[in-house]
Amino acid sequence: MEALTQFLSHYLIYIIMGLSVATALGIVFSKNAVHSVISMLFTMVLIAGVYLLFDAEFLAAVQLLVYAGGIIVLFLFVVLLVALHKLENLRLYNTYSLFSIILVILLIVILGATFLTMPFGEAPKVVSNIVAGGSTEAVAMSLYTKFILPFEIASVLLLVALIGAIILTKSGAEQ
Repeated sequence: MEALTQFLSHYLIYIIMGLSVATALGIVFSKNAVHSVISMLFTMVLIAGVYLLFDAEFLAAVQLLVYAGGIIVLFLFVVLLVALHKLENLRLYNTYSLFSIILVILLIVILGATFLTMPFGEAPKVVSNIVAGGSTEAVAMSLYTKFILPFEIASVLLLVALIGAIILTKSGAEQ
């Protein structure tokens, strides 16, 4: 059973990574901005799945909460609030298309040459718990014991920034 699990997890990583590349291409090549944001949401969820397969559940939770939960909702609101349909006739992005394609091909050639000349070591036997103490419990213990002072300083700084934003908003609304 363990051999089957390792076999499936090995190929599941490739499947999820392939799907995340496909959804990332959907972000770039989609003509509709809302569809691009939805493709970005799927990409963020699939990247969280890759984190889970590498036993980094804390990173997966942060990926889902911060990026898939907060940032994507923000992008979606911005896309829906800005009237993009009025800007379609401007065609801002078609002026440098040929130049952009040449630069992308040049970048692919440079990255490919760098990758092929890079010395790689021996592949690891087992890919599990690459970073020691990468679990959610280990991160929490480290954060609330060893790094409690920087954590509290950051929380007070965020609280002050929040209060300052509220004061600036109220004084701007009164004028």
